[in-house]
Amino acid sequence: MREAISLEGFARTAFFLNGLLGPTVSANGPLWSLAYEVWFYIGAALLFLGLTGKRLAWLGLALYPVFVIADPWFAVWGACWLGGAAVSVLHASGRLGWARRRWMVAALLLPAAGLAAIMLSPPNLVFWTTRLFQVLFCAWFILHMAQALNEERLVSIKSIVATAGFSYTLYVVHFPMLLVAYGISEAKIAAPIAAITILLFAALTGRWIESIALIRRPAKPVAAPPKPEPAE
Repeated sequence: MREAISLEGFARTAFFLNGLLGPTVSANGPLWSLAYEVWFYIGAALLFLGLTGKRLAWLGLALYPVFVIADPWFAVWGACWLGGAAVSVLHASGRLGWARRRWMVAALLLPAAGLAAIMLSPPNLVFWTTRLFQVLFCAWFILHMAQALNEERLVSIKSIVATAGFSYTLYVVHFPMLLVAYGISEAKIAAPIAAITILLFAALTGRWIESIALIRRPAKPVAAPPKPEPAE
């Protein structure tokens, strides 16, 4: 059942405690991941400070087991985040030779299996199959970035590259439009229909919206001619 949209939980979401002390404000569900990300970056900074001799940093890191107890998913998403960090470290030390294309093609089966689980699962299991898809997609993305860094190039698909011209519009409008779609129908088929509609809307309007200059820079002042020196 779709939850009612409200501002309940706004305070904990604003202080990045959603998920740890309660659910995310339902008015903007995608904020669920931001709290985890913020605390992971804080943890990385504390670890760096601790290793450089700042003892108080270790006290801050002592909070992280408490976070895991409060929300076991903190450990799951932390593993995903650390996987991405590990790829960066391996890249810096030249140890990504194992990330070959044939392994990455096989890895595409991970998110595909998760998506199939969502589409085929009964309503009472959608939450868990969605989380499964998120974890499998994360694993694939880490492997994909390892390959991209190893080969020093990204796969270039013209249809995907073309979305750069309206990517910010897509980022801004996709969630409110999804809310409208699910407000009309909560059927599973509404998701792909809404996705295609949102892509078309962003493609048709994005290039115009993103070309609008909301703040115009003032023209550079013309330099005044030098004053003649007074005659002696």
